Amino acid sequence: MIRWLAKLLEALTEDKQAPKGPAGLPIEAQNYLDNRIRDAVDRINDRTEHRLREIVREQFRWKDKWLLSFGIFGVFLTIFSFFSMKEFLRKRAEKAAMDYLTTNVTHQAMMETFRYEVTNFTQTQLSPLKEEILQTSNTVFSMRRQIAHEQSALQKRVRLQEAYLGARIGSLNNYVDLKRFSSEPGEVGSLAKGAREEVEHHFETYVLSPEKRILVDPVNFKPLVHPVDQVFEILSGPDSGNRIGAAIALKDLALSNTVESICKHLEGETNLFVIAHLIGAIRRITQTTINILDIEGVQKWWSVNRTNDVFRAPYLEVVAAFKPKIIGNSVQAVLVGDDLVRVLDALIAKEPNACYTRYLKAQIYLMNGKLEQAETEIQEIDSRLPNYCFLFDLRAKLHFRRGETNEAVTALNHYFDLSASGAKNWVTFSATNMYGDMLKDARLRWPPQLIRSE
Repeated sequence: MIRWLAKLLEALTEDKQAPKGPAGLPIEAQNYLDNRIRDAVDRINDRTEHRLREIVREQFRWKDKWLLSFGIFGVFLTIFSFFSMKEFLRKRAEKAAMDYLTTNVTHQAMMETFRYEVTNFTQTQLSPLKEEILQTSNTVFSMRRQIAHEQSALQKRVRLQEAYLGARIGSLNNYVDLKRFSSEPGEVGSLAKGAREEVEHHFETYVLSPEKRILVDPVNFKPLVHPVDQVFEILSGPDSGNRIGAAIALKDLALSNTVESICKHLEGETNLFVIAHLIGAIRRITQTTINILDIEGVQKWWSVNRTNDVFRAPYLEVVAAFKPKIIGNSVQAVLVGDDLVRVLDALIAKEPNACYTRYLKAQIYLMNGKLEQAETEIQEIDSRLPNYCFLFDLRAKLHFRRGETNEAVTALNHYFDLSASGAKNWVTFSATNMYGDMLKDARLRWPPQLIRSE
């Protein structure tokens, strides 16, 4: 300590102009102090550490022994475990390898056995079953084809029956189907031929039958006399029963100049009863042997004979002239005035007994006030068909226009007696024209079937 202080004092008494350290002391003094302080700190640290070790050693001496023992034991255990684990792993690897090889060989053997069993089963069990299934499939397919064929044949038979029954009741479309069936090969074609022959025989017998359908008044059902031209008007109507009656009337009249109009009408007729009578009329007029339902045969015959003027007369032209046509929203006559009269005269020139056409012509004359020309036509009708109901209709109108009331009432009553439908037409049409005053006469005898509206 004394040396330290002496050293310090010596450093302090040195030249005041010498450089100084951070503490304001001369550098040598500052360095000396720093060295001494560091030496003191180092000695303190060494002593402190030494003391702490002694304290710890005294406090934990038994634990160190145990730790050392456990450490040594752990080292030996680790060494033993390493050698033991190596041997264990080697044996496990060998066992795993053997197990794998054994399992793989066993698996392969099992797979071979399985393949053999499957192959054997497929050959011994499944192959016959497959063949049986294939045979069954072929049988089913064959049966399906057979069923489809039989079903088609059954449907054809059903349609054949329908066509036969339809033809029997007068359907042309069904008769056409029946003809188509008769051209097919096989049993259906054979049955259709027999059915077609039976239908044709049925209509042949029907045409030759003495039973006839006559034309009657639609209100009181009294038979009416109809001239040939009016028969064609009825033939062009919608009622099939009246068309049959008109066809029978044409067959009974057997006029040569009706052949053209009959052939034209056959082109659009759909009722076999009408067709049969019309072809019967052609056979009777032309002395041909055309099948009773052979429309194609009639057309072929007409294509050869259409230039023969004996068979021609404009019946259908007159019928068409009085059928109204629709123009826009209005209904107009096809022909009027002189054009209409020329058409009527053309038919009268070919058939003087066309009394319905003369009736229409007389009506035109009466409407136009040509009473003398109307009376001429009335006389022609009277000379050719004196029981024609429209004759008395014309007489009543002619007498009324001349002011001959008594004669007009007599003629009108005769007209009402012949035709109740004529009386109905008078109520419907004449009440709105120049003849309306005649309906007020109390001497008129209205048909009992007619309920007159006052």
